[in-house]
Amino acid sequence: MTRLKQICRRLQIFIPDDLSEKELKLHLYNRVSEDPREESRVLIAELRRIKREIISEAEANPTELKVWLYENQGEARFDASNRFFLVLTDETDITNSWRLKRNIVFLRERINKHLDSIALDIARLNTQFYWRKTQQTFNCKSDIVFINQTD
Repeated sequence: MTRLKQICRRLQIFIPDDLSEKELKLHLYNRVSEDPREESRVLIAELRRIKREIISEAEANPTELKVWLYENQGEARFDASNRFFLVLTDETDITNSWRLKRNIVFLRERINKHLDSIALDIARLNTQFYWRKTQQTFNCKSDIVFINQTD
């Protein structure tokens, strides 16, 4: 967000003050990505590269992400139930990855393929996490699948 605001100020792109932080981030990202100037293109390319690195790191160590998701869930929604996490990424437009959840046929195919492989390694579903609010360690079963769309 800081980098987006900085470039908007430099390039004199209007920064609204009536949006939530999430809405503002998306708005500024879209405005900067639509800007034809070199400075905008360089920043957007750098942000995409960083996001891709984060996703690659999570794919390489899914257990760390599963534990983080449990440990950082909201207090009001706390639950140590078994979970199946989906991480959706649109490689062509990572900011709009959320739109992939609409593509049921695409998701069903990828999820079923993943579920078919679970039986081969059931031990990797064991997840242990620590909940700071109650100072307890919980054990559950969880899995995570990364679904990437590249076109």
